[in-house]
Amino acid sequence: MDTEIEEAAAYAARLIVDQHCSWALARTKLTEAFGKRCPMPSGADVETAVREHLSIFYPDHPALLAALRAEAAAVMRDLAEAGITAYLAGPVLNGAATDDSNITLECFAESGKDAELALLNLNINWEPIDPQATPSLHPMEALGWLRPIRRGSPLSRLLPFAHSVGVSLEVLPLRDLGANPRKRAPDIYQTDIEASGRASLDDLLSLLRDTAHHPD
Repeated sequence: MDTEIEEAAAYAARLIVDQHCSWALARTKLTEAFGKRCPMPSGADVETAVREHLSIFYPDHPALLAALRAEAAAVMRDLAEAGITAYLAGPVLNGAATDDSNITLECFAESGKDAELALLNLNINWEPIDPQATPSLHPMEALGWLRPIRRGSPLSRLLPFAHSVGVSLEVLPLRDLGANPRKRAPDIYQTDIEASGRASLDDLLSLLRDTAHHPD
């Protein structure tokens, strides 16, 4: 990686992790700090820098990742029982999650009404939210809700001042099932599943088992 891009990505990572900046705000501050002539790091560059920063300065991060992934697996099980096959995506999967991160899920359906009905049957009070802007994916809608953090759970110990974790479910048309723009070649901080861009429940459970045996 070009040295200037690497430095810019590391700076953005510090803003995202240490100062809780959104990725969009981090990019704005990056331009202010380095100037418009500085090569802008790609999303993949910043994600790698975030994972590197977390691995160096946040020793509890593997435990936080595992706890968030366990919550994601619980949500995916509930959705499966309601007839919705969900996939984990985003920072909780790729390892760049912080204590501000939501659990990002995807599902594929002929209509967004299928997901809406499933959530209502699960007594989940969802709200429509803006879908993430991801090339080659065309969400029909995105649904968001807050999942209460169970008292005494690993997540409650790691996030003692948080009462809930955000969950988003993007409903994608069936034709998008073959599109996976979040897939990356794994960097040194990732397994193949973490870099896969989209993980099924079975993939996620396999990842949880593997990382439990190899926490580093």
